[in-house]
Amino acid sequence: MANGFIPSRGHMDLHDAGCEILSDLTWRSFLQDVKEDVHGTVTCKMHDLVHDLATSMMDECYVIEPSERLKIPKTARHLFVHSSSFSRNTLDLSELQPLLSLILGNKFTFRGIANLYNPSHFISKQKHLKVLDLGYNFCNIAFKSLNHLRYLCLHDGNMKTLPESTSSLHNLQTLNLRSCDNLQMLPTGMKHLENLRYLDLRECYKLSSMPIGLGQLSSLRKLNKFVVGKDNDSGGIDELKELDIEGELSITGLGNVKSATEAKNSNLINKQNLRSLSLSWRRDSNETSQHGNDEEILNALQPHSCLKKLYIYGYQGVRFPYWMMDMLLPNLVQISLEYCNRCDQLPPLGKLRFLKVLTIFGMGALKYIDSNFNGDMESSFSSLEVLKILWAPCLEEWTADNGRQHFPILTSSTIIGCPMLVKLPMLQSLKELDIRGSSVTLLKSSMMNATVLITLHIWEFYELRDLSDLLDNT
Repeated sequence: MANGFIPSRGHMDLHDAGCEILSDLTWRSFLQDVKEDVHGTVTCKMHDLVHDLATSMMDECYVIEPSERLKIPKTARHLFVHSSSFSRNTLDLSELQPLLSLILGNKFTFRGIANLYNPSHFISKQKHLKVLDLGYNFCNIAFKSLNHLRYLCLHDGNMKTLPESTSSLHNLQTLNLRSCDNLQMLPTGMKHLENLRYLDLRECYKLSSMPIGLGQLSSLRKLNKFVVGKDNDSGGIDELKELDIEGELSITGLGNVKSATEAKNSNLINKQNLRSLSLSWRRDSNETSQHGNDEEILNALQPHSCLKKLYIYGYQGVRFPYWMMDMLLPNLVQISLEYCNRCDQLPPLGKLRFLKVLTIFGMGALKYIDSNFNGDMESSFSSLEVLKILWAPCLEEWTADNGRQHFPILTSSTIIGCPMLVKLPMLQSLKELDIRGSSVTLLKSSMMNATVLITLHIWEFYELRDLSDLLDNT
């Protein structure tokens, strides 16, 4: 190349040529004295300018390991404190420049820091902070002074509520509250966090509702938990309507949804980027639904057809919704139906050609599994690898159509708490079987049919007194 002329490269357009030149310049900028020997081995050294930049970055980033007594450089702008195993007065933060990042390990306590009698005051003074991870070291911080904060992590915290001043963090993009077991309420002004993209509420088991206006957070993409509250002063499920949620979403408290119209307004059917959906009516399977309209609600909560994983917990309708019976979720790879106590018939799940994992748990009214379960296909459950049926005390019979292939690649099965069941379908590819709390007849027939079985776990067969008797009859 000479005089700025770019030679022709066939069909390469101007954009491709520009990218190649930029890549070449970037490579040459980072490295100097590049040499290649006769064997093709390339040796080089870092460019002096890049070396200086890396050195300055090392001065700004500082990690404090356990039992370390080194003095923190005054130039440190990003500080990670690893543990609490410091002797007293090991750390002194009083002379540091304003921090951009402060990350405290889970085992850290403020007692190990010299001259830091008021942690909240120290943190509130860090007005340039962009990243703050306190772990469980939550203290009453005046968040309104942290205008530049982008990432806030308070995971494993013991607080019951978040300070209302959290709502003033207008530049906040990530709020991580995972495993805050005692958290009951979120700030009422959360709708003002207009740049929030990720709200992590996993394992916040005591959270009882969502604030009104959450649906106004147009930037929100990750919301792994939504709790439908009982009171009118909390956000309803229709807050989800305009949110383009990606990845996983767990909706709990569906017994508090007042109508099918409200449920339909959640607009789940248009959330094409949602891959995993959990729908839960109650924590305790013995509770009754507040409105007694579970079937209407679940019908209105039809997800987008791109959904991969579906979990339904505590549903008290007699029938599963039309979108499950008609298999309008063809891309499912995992399904879990738990404590659907009144359902006496399973959907035709055998039609799902991508389904890999199926769990049926606590279906007290289920008596028969018939050919409809297989979907009336020549080959059903063609991709299923793991099958679990747990606590189906009334299940008596599981029939399969002769001459048709079912469960061709099933390798692992768990059958627990099915005392009435005496026979499983032919599972020729089964390699691992965990069976307990069921009949000896079921155990014997399962062992006879599973011709390639490698691992067998048997528990709670009180009728079985002599293992040799079992082996002699298989």
